[in-house]
Amino acid sequence: MADLANLIICLTPLQALIAQRLMAQREQPFDLLMLCYEDADNAKFRHYFQVASAGCRHAEYALIPQSKWRRELGLPRLLCGLDKEYATAFAASIDNPNVQYVLNRIRFAALETFDDGTGNLIPGSVLYRNSSNRQRQLMNRLRGIRLQTEDLRRLSRRHHTLYPGQPNIAAPTVPLDLWAAAEQGLPERGQGGLRQSEGREVLRSENGAVNECGLNERLPEKNTADVAAANPTPVRTRRILLGQPLLPNAADNAALAESLLRRFEIGEYFPHPRETYRVSGAEYIASPLIFEDYLLESLRREPDTRFEVYHLVSTAALNVHAFPRTAVYAVRPAEAAFHTLGVARIYEVMAQLGIPIIDIE
Repeated sequence: MADLANLIICLTPLQALIAQRLMAQREQPFDLLMLCYEDADNAKFRHYFQVASAGCRHAEYALIPQSKWRRELGLPRLLCGLDKEYATAFAASIDNPNVQYVLNRIRFAALETFDDGTGNLIPGSVLYRNSSNRQRQLMNRLRGIRLQTEDLRRLSRRHHTLYPGQPNIAAPTVPLDLWAAAEQGLPERGQGGLRQSEGREVLRSENGAVNECGLNERLPEKNTADVAAANPTPVRTRRILLGQPLLPNAADNAALAESLLRRFEIGEYFPHPRETYRVSGAEYIASPLIFEDYLLESLRREPDTRFEVYHLVSTAALNVHAFPRTAVYAVRPAEAAFHTLGVARIYEVMAQLGIPIIDIE
């Protein structure tokens, strides 16, 4: 097996960034297969494909058609440029039928998984179980997909994760820190307070205590008073809201985002790649980078700036909560979508990390 290459399959820009790190840790050659749905094909996907492919023996960028039948007819093309056999296959979205198709058509001596996002942290999510959809089961048989989600979980000899210490889809888990090296050398500065602009919210602190924060009161900060005293207050603060289309209706998602912009006096908006709507009331941040990389660049470029990041249940927010001069705040609206068991699990992880959770009553 020593002369065989490894294969790594990616479905998102974050997965491509993880792929880059995994490839850098190994001396063996890698082939990269980046899968992208046609409606998601954009500069961000292309940028991270180029980033990851720089360390590859061979790289393929495969567009997945929106049409169901074109997708089915195009499945064999996913194998173009790939070897028939690999030493180790790496994959994150093991529930995805396109990923499953490739893994069922090649041979590999070992399988290793890595994080798809926060779905890895939700027991019972699609990353934990086979699809119960009868049509999907029929199509799997027609496609020759024998190894499905639960089989691939069992086959995984280790799982590479951004969230060590949390239960995941496979064991053992191996910690993966994408930004620790990049954070080194960033200037530290004191952290100012967060100002509430209106209304009353309920803050659930790390220990589960509930505090009410009234008009213009400050939320507790992550750093200690000693650290704040030792570091001067930044010249300016940038408040950024991370977009997340979690509600089924585009208008409802836009309305929710606009209400958060007003409530917390947030001036900037970082849209999610899947958004099909426009949010008014803030300056859009247009960047080919995922938010984690964008924030790192901004921290380097603006040493006298403190960043406040507001989000709902964003993977990116979890990833940046420990960045210097960065305060992350999770907002939990009253809508039922934010109180399901799966979403509750993500808020639980955020509380464990010390991220304040603001309940909007």
